[in-house]
Amino acid sequence: MHGLSRIACVVVLACLPAVTVSQSYGQKVAYKVRVVDIKGVPVVGAEVTVVGVVFDYADGQVRKELLAKKKTGADGTTAISVELDIATSKAAVVVARSKSLALGWHYLNRASLPVDGTELIILLDKPCVLAGKVVDEGGKAVAGARVRAEIASSYLRYEHNINAPEDWLTVKTDAGGRFRFENIPPDASADFLVTAPGKANTWTFMATGNMPGYSYAAGRTDIQIILPAEARVRGCAVGPDSNPVSGVNLLLRPNKGVANYCCTCRTVSDADGQFLFENVPADAYSLQVVAPLEKMAEWVGKDVRVTAKAGQTTDNVVVRVNKGGVVEAIVRDRATGRPIQNAYVSLSQDANFGKQPCFFQACRTGLNGKAQIRAPLGRCQFIAGAERHMLFDGTVLVKETPTPLRIELEHYPEVSGTVRDEAGLAAAGVVVATVPPGYAHTVVRADDTGKFNLCWREKSEKTYLFAKDERHNLAAAVEVRELSRPMNIVLKPAFRLVGRVTDPNGLRIPAAAVSLVIHCSNWLASGGTKILTDTNGCFEIPAVPPPQKDFNYCINVDAAGYCPIEHKRISVEESPGKQVDLGTFVLQPLNMSISGIVVDAKGKGVPNKSVHLSGPRGGEGQPQKHTITDEKGEFYFHRVCKGPLRLQAGWGREKDVGFVNANAGDRDVKVILGKREVQRPDSAKR
Repeated sequence: MHGLSRIACVVVLACLPAVTVSQSYGQKVAYKVRVVDIKGVPVVGAEVTVVGVVFDYADGQVRKELLAKKKTGADGTTAISVELDIATSKAAVVVARSKSLALGWHYLNRASLPVDGTELIILLDKPCVLAGKVVDEGGKAVAGARVRAEIASSYLRYEHNINAPEDWLTVKTDAGGRFRFENIPPDASADFLVTAPGKANTWTFMATGNMPGYSYAAGRTDIQIILPAEARVRGCAVGPDSNPVSGVNLLLRPNKGVANYCCTCRTVSDADGQFLFENVPADAYSLQVVAPLEKMAEWVGKDVRVTAKAGQTTDNVVVRVNKGGVVEAIVRDRATGRPIQNAYVSLSQDANFGKQPCFFQACRTGLNGKAQIRAPLGRCQFIAGAERHMLFDGTVLVKETPTPLRIELEHYPEVSGTVRDEAGLAAAGVVVATVPPGYAHTVVRADDTGKFNLCWREKSEKTYLFAKDERHNLAAAVEVRELSRPMNIVLKPAFRLVGRVTDPNGLRIPAAAVSLVIHCSNWLASGGTKILTDTNGCFEIPAVPPPQKDFNYCINVDAAGYCPIEHKRISVEESPGKQVDLGTFVLQPLNMSISGIVVDAKGKGVPNKSVHLSGPRGGEGQPQKHTITDEKGEFYFHRVCKGPLRLQAGWGREKDVGFVNANAGDRDVKVILGKREVQRPDSAKR
């Protein structure tokens, strides 16, 4: 699912060369990457990289690994192989760039990977600039500062922040302290990490409590980032006997929203047990002992509260470490009692100071389903999971003597069967998917004999298996009613949906992304890969099975520079095997803007507040955009379309969230925290 709505993605593809893919732990999947510009023209010689992403919470950082690097050929395509681990926090981002074009990317979620053989389409838009200046607290330019951009994009509605190779989004300031990025997508925004010797590491989103990537909209060239003087934290790590301990990994974690995940500082105690943190921003921190990623910790300890002050050294901090206790976990399948290899087990313990744990350690089980984790004494929380099994969580009391932990995981419901055509021949290589989707392994490719096995979502009211052969325009949708016997899916003639995409003046829009959406049991599932319109703005979606009483179809349309159409209901009333003309989908241009201010109940501007823009009912009718108010509480959105919209200040979970209904083109819109207001035409400047 993405966001707060019940939306999930299923990939249902054409019949490609037959290959059996289970996409289990550590298995490689192959994709074809097609890179095009906003006119749909193939981008020749584009650089394409695959960056593996592992969020190492214990060490307070996102680890990035370059998995592949290719260039597109004369047709704008290249082939990549990706090895992803769906059991840990590992995902990947396929990133493309080309001279004179903006960056583009495709996020690969570990839990819902596209099936082997999928074509990934990456669109490179016209580039925008993000530029500014880095200065110290006295306003003096800081030359040679390292500036790293963290980018998010509102055009890619369900995409994540980009994780490009380090040198693609990192620059150094010139002699005048200036920096400049020239490959930013026009619908993107960014935050920055700026570092310089003797200065505090500066994350521009640290004070906001929000995710990085939303403070500065593409096109801004007036950004000023102030680097305050560094704080330092010095101390010693000691063992139970008060003797110094060397080699202890330590972390300063701020107690601030999202910042506690990534605005961290790290160091290691030296041979004398001494440690020193440099370049620390002034703030209050939880000083924690770090457990290595998927390795047994040598030392553990409770966190220590530390206050860092700009230009000063906080000295004589003592971190006491010990051997804690060892948890001996064994993970078994609940139904069979068999040990589960490669199961994921994590332990965490609440901090003395701060909202987040002071200890976190994850590991894998071996052949015998066993794993050992060294953890601090006392009560710890655990989470366990495995391929094709449901997550299980609970608590365990860690003691000095080995602590046994017996975990039984419940297997996801599975369905198996065979796919054939009407002549009874095996449909090798056809993709079969559950709708609504499950949590993993819900889309597979049939083997050479047409057989398949996948998981499904037990809690949905109705579950269907969708299979389609685009090459022959055959498809089927069969309800799952019982799991005790294999299912037999017979492919039959299907619909071929056609249509066109234009602007309000009837101008055809090329390279618009059109996707079929299945609405089933209150879930929205993707009915296939995105189709790009041709140079005449036309599209064709083959192999669509007839709708049934439990499900129907919608269409999504996205195009660079236009407001997307989301979940537009379509009617399919022809006989199967026929072509159905869906007509014309008209997209509104993103050629307007809106600005305003967020204030509290006393009318005072609120800085660093998240502001969210959407359609008038919180969804359709406008692109979904996010930004952060400046030091005066002011905000600005560009590239919105004509018509009504809704502004929301703060997140829905916050008590003082504020709402305003307004119109594109309004100026000085006032959003009052804790109130719902309607913006009247006479109360805003136009």
